[in-house]
Amino acid sequence: MSTTGWIQIDNAAGSMWEDWESAQKFRLDTIQYVQYCLGLAPSNQEYSESTNPIIRAFDVIGFAIRDSCSLSQRKMVYDEMNEFMKQSEQEQRLRLNNDSLPSVDEFWSYRLGASAVFICLAINEYSYGDMDLPTAVFEDPDMKEIWQLTNIIISAVNDMLSLKKEIARDAIDSVIPIMYVQLGSVEAAMDKTVEFVVSMIQKFDEAEARLLTRYCSDENLQKQLWRFVDGAKYYCTGNLIWR
Repeated sequence: MSTTGWIQIDNAAGSMWEDWESAQKFRLDTIQYVQYCLGLAPSNQEYSESTNPIIRAFDVIGFAIRDSCSLSQRKMVYDEMNEFMKQSEQEQRLRLNNDSLPSVDEFWSYRLGASAVFICLAINEYSYGDMDLPTAVFEDPDMKEIWQLTNIIISAVNDMLSLKKEIARDAIDSVIPIMYVQLGSVEAAMDKTVEFVVSMIQKFDEAEARLLTRYCSDENLQKQLWRFVDGAKYYCTGNLIWR
């Protein structure tokens, strides 16, 4: 699915930036179509295809995942997409109902879920084409931490590099403006965020080392885990280069 639709919700110039009802309908129609494309819709559920071309654009990736991925992989993609919708809703609700910036804790409580990074990680196996990790691996504490840290790193870097663009759009509910309120200067906010990202990268490396050590007795599984984590690193560097 194209990011164009989310630009309409998350961009001050978008048509759904302040239109709660339209945004809610877009979210509902999207998740229903995602469920349908992934082959997860109940058999007794009637479905009428969305007339929105942005939503329908998901069929390219959705049908490909449906035809090549296991049920557990497809459910993971759907679950992350569904959570993304919920956090997008929460983010918009807070923005529309509050005149002030959220606290740092409030910001991170919805920022990670609304970033779509978890969705990218959920299709990581599909992207490789020959990967099917055991479901239990995704419950490993260090694997969960790697997902979380990947999201934090990408989200924080994105907020730093898009600061001027976001301010120009009057979209200031990002990490730098929030840190600015606390610290009193943009320079201090940027420096603090850079320090934060560096510390998150260190934690990522430590979690990776623990994860790979834990599964060292299974050489094939360890190799697949290394590839999965390497993919997460590519998401981080790709976000930086693309920006």
